[in-house]
Amino acid sequence: YLGRAAILEMHFQDWAAVRRDLDRAFALEPNNPRVMAALAFALSWQGRVPEAIEAYERVLDVDPLRENALTSLAYLWLYAGRYPDARRALARAQELNAQSVFAQLLLGELELLEGRPDASLAVFEKIEDEAFRLYGIAIAQHSRRDRARSDAALRELIAKNSADAAYQVAAVYAWRGENDRAFEWLERARVQRDGGLLSLLTDSIVRPLQADPRWRPFVEKV
Repeated sequence: YLGRAAILEMHFQDWAAVRRDLDRAFALEPNNPRVMAALAFALSWQGRVPEAIEAYERVLDVDPLRENALTSLAYLWLYAGRYPDARRALARAQELNAQSVFAQLLLGELELLEGRPDASLAVFEKIEDEAFRLYGIAIAQHSRRDRARSDAALRELIAKNSADAAYQVAAVYAWRGENDRAFEWLERARVQRDGGLLSLLTDSIVRPLQADPRWRPFVEKV
């Protein structure tokens, strides 16, 4: 049930079926931290941030060494503006897994959100995953007011990863305030069934789009 829910979630966005499978998995094993984390993630992509935070905290009560729960909690704390909590969670996650790309990505975003674009860039430049590295460099360079380098990273991201990172391209445009291009790439991500759309309601980088009148119709379409 848990495996099928993951497939339905990431590749088919069949939300009702996902929830049925997760509820069934939870009924079978209510204290299984993998099931608990999957339910917390479902709350997250529904935009139910306070409930998702509480759910991940319960996961960590059962399994305090669960690194992906720590990074997911840090991600939600970023969105909630709880930056010191996010930093502590990311530090602990990196103690458990120094190679966590997600933790590195979130640390770069945290530095950016706290107004330290130089520190953010230094973090992003060390990420091994090329798409996430280029995405991070593009947003950090924009905040450093280096348009040329931001454009260069974005062009490379599009050239190399338009088929599998359309959501990240949209996020760059959102951060740069280029809403028309952001919604164009969000629609592309929707057509491609990009898993990044599961972050739509809790992503601090695309949050500026929420003031755009196109936001709610797009969310409803997704």
